Amino acid sequence: MPIENTLIILKPDGLKQGLEEHVLKIIEANGLVVEKMKRGRLSDEFCNAFYVSDERQLANTGSKTLKLVGDDAVMKRLYNTLDAIEIGRTILSRYARYMASEETLIMRVSGEGAIGKMRAVIGHTDPQLAQKGTIRGDFGTDSLVKATLEGRPLRNVIHASDAEKAEMELRLAEAEFGLK
Repeated sequence: MPIENTLIILKPDGLKQGLEEHVLKIIEANGLVVEKMKRGRLSDEFCNAFYVSDERQLANTGSKTLKLVGDDAVMKRLYNTLDAIEIGRTILSRYARYMASEETLIMRVSGEGAIGKMRAVIGHTDPQLAQKGTIRGDFGTDSLVKATLEGRPLRNVIHASDAEKAEMELRLAEAEFGLK
């Protein structure tokens, strides 16, 4: 397996639960190394670049939400549109505001297969669908359906970069926190 670098963010709800030491132990138990780590508030600029700048991500988020809710009348009531990009923009803008509102713990993690290992241990995006034994499965209490219907961001404890976005996310984090 190649040596990889990935970005891990323990989100505000994960910090409030006191999961910092638990997450660090999981990283170490998987043979990975925390190269850099910083605790602090993310800037609005970072969060907007991270969540709201990619039109593909906006469309993907909006499409998944349309499919999840499955009722055009409800979607029109919640988002005033059925346009996937606009729905995605609304959802991810809320998420960016949430992530900038409180402290997070941001980490540069490296090791053999770091991206895949971390994605596996954090679990499914929706904590209600995450398997027990994963971080989200054990500590996530929110659900995507509930967050969507309440018009607020999903609180799912932790973020781990996927293979497609790891380099871009690490560049943003380096600019924000100096995680080189």
